[in-house]
Amino acid sequence: MDQSKMFELQLTSGVQFMAVKNLIRDFGCFEAIVDISSTGLSLQAKDLNNRDTLVLHLNRNAFDHYHCDHNFSMGIGIYWVFNILDCAFCDYTIKIKGGDNGNDTVLFTIKGHREDEILQVSYKLWEYENECFNIHRGEYEVTVDMPSEEFRRICKILHDFSNTATISVANERVKFSARVDNGSADSNLPKSINSLEVVVMGSYDLFLVSLVQPKETATVYTDLTDPVSFSFSLENWHSFTMATSISKMVMIKMSLGLPVVVEYTIEHKGYMRFDLS
Repeated sequence: MDQSKMFELQLTSGVQFMAVKNLIRDFGCFEAIVDISSTGLSLQAKDLNNRDTLVLHLNRNAFDHYHCDHNFSMGIGIYWVFNILDCAFCDYTIKIKGGDNGNDTVLFTIKGHREDEILQVSYKLWEYENECFNIHRGEYEVTVDMPSEEFRRICKILHDFSNTATISVANERVKFSARVDNGSADSNLPKSINSLEVVVMGSYDLFLVSLVQPKETATVYTDLTDPVSFSFSLENWHSFTMATSISKMVMIKMSLGLPVVVEYTIEHKGYMRFDLS
C-alpha cells in the first residue's frame, strides 16, 4: 500500500465506545458516509425515512493511534460494519486500516486479551453518490444549553402526545410544547417535573400548563429580541436522547429555515449531533 495515501486508526473498545455504537445503530440508518482526515473521523447518516441526520465526529485524540496523510471518503453498511465491531468486547483493541490506491477494502483487526486472540476482517466499501446532507456550518440564531437528562424527560413526555415538538424562546426563557388531536391524555403527565416549561396543546383548548422550573435550568444565547419558535420531529426521540449517556449537557441550536440541531459533546473527544427536520 502506498504509504503516502493510507490511514490507520486504533482505539480501545470501552463503555463509551459501545454507547456511541448503539446510538448509531438505534438511529435506524442503513448506510453511512465516513470521512477521515488529518484532524479526525466523521460519520454522517440519514434515518430510514431520509428525514433526520446523524453526525458523529471524533477528534484524532479520541484514538490510541491515529495516522492519516490523505483525505478519505467512503460508504459503509451500518449492519455489516457494526457486526464486525460487535466482536470487540470491553478493553479489546480495534485497528482499522485502509487506503485509496485502487483498493476498495478496509482491514479490521480486533485483538483480545490473549496474545493469540485476533480477528481480521477485510470489508469491501460501498459505492455511494456524493450526497449532500445540507449541514449548516455557520452561526445559529438561538442556542440553548441544558442538562441532557432534562431534555430527555421533556421529549419523552411530549412524544406521548405528538410526533412534533416546538421550542419557543422569549425573554431568555424556553418553552417546549406539542399540539395533539384531543385533550384526553392529560393524566399521563405528572403534576410536577424538574424541567423547563412544558405545555401540551389540544386542538381547541389549552389543557396542560404549569410545568415550570427557574430559568437557570437552561442557558439561552441569542441576539434576537422578538419571540421565536422552532419545530422539530420526535420520530427518533428515543435514539437521540439516548446520547444522555455520553454527555451531561445538550446544546440545541436553531436558525429560521434550518433543521433544529441537538448536539452532545463527547468530552475531549468530539461530538454527536442530530439534525431534526
